[in-house]
Amino acid sequence: MTMSGAKCMLKYVIKKICGLLAVLFGVSVLTFILTTFIQGNPAEIALRRAGIDPTPEDIAMMEIQLGLDRSVPEQYIMWMGSALRLDFGQSNISRRPVTEELVSRLPATATLAIGAFILMFVLSVPIGILSVVFHGKWVDKIISALTFTGMGIPGFVLGTVLLYFISVRFSLLPMIGEITLARHILPVMTLALPMACRYVRIVKGGILDVLGEDYIFLLRVQGLKETTILYGNALRNAFIPILNLMGLSFGTLLGGAIVVETIFSWPGLGSFLMSSIAARDYPVVIAYILLMATFFVIINFLVDLIACFLDPRISLKEEARAR
Repeated sequence: MTMSGAKCMLKYVIKKICGLLAVLFGVSVLTFILTTFIQGNPAEIALRRAGIDPTPEDIAMMEIQLGLDRSVPEQYIMWMGSALRLDFGQSNISRRPVTEELVSRLPATATLAIGAFILMFVLSVPIGILSVVFHGKWVDKIISALTFTGMGIPGFVLGTVLLYFISVRFSLLPMIGEITLARHILPVMTLALPMACRYVRIVKGGILDVLGEDYIFLLRVQGLKETTILYGNALRNAFIPILNLMGLSFGTLLGGAIVVETIFSWPGLGSFLMSSIAARDYPVVIAYILLMATFFVIINFLVDLIACFLDPRISLKEEARAR
């Protein structure tokens, strides 16, 4: 890489980091402000959850303990200072540290998201390539019909159907109980299959777009085999934009696990968020939103960096646009 290319890449990385920090700050401000307008008094809810029939004096004392008697800007500044130390306060319901509550449930959600991402990748890329190889033939038409149908099935419908037939009707996989490898199968499938259907079409479209480029025509004129052109050139060049989309999809899998975790009684972040929203446990809700936003933005940042290293022309294009 030349010196000018290295400078362009450094500027690109710094620009991305600044954008990451700005997005996280905006998310923290927005989520904190929005939660202050949600109806319900967290102090009263916390007291009632503890089995206390609160008086106005009890509620006032609890508001002081929770810092709810301060102004919104003061509450945000105090919260942000603590959040930078990964201290999101205590859950209004369990009275345990919010960070501890989230960290204890993060592995369960992460295993679902990682498993679904791997399954989605393993299914979508080979089937997408197969659809390109047999483009216009009956194999391609069957794949197109199946993926189009799969894209239209909502996750909660697919999860309910799988749960009923595989776990309830035929008892092939466990529905509840200890978190084992067998219990991962149905929720992972529910998360992965609709997204895999979308990416089969994305992979196919990306490769076909590259195969229509002028340089591919020149490679054919030079006598290269179609398999060499497909795997040695088209697939590699089509994969960079697909990689960017897949990185964003991993963040989507983390957030999309909420419905799946609820259906399969999965002890992860999603089900915990639903119970926290129902109980108006604001510290947990705010911390969850900021955590998911952080994961999403960081994953997007890392994918951008990987794409930039795979194709340094990306940073040069960004530099040209800035000018």
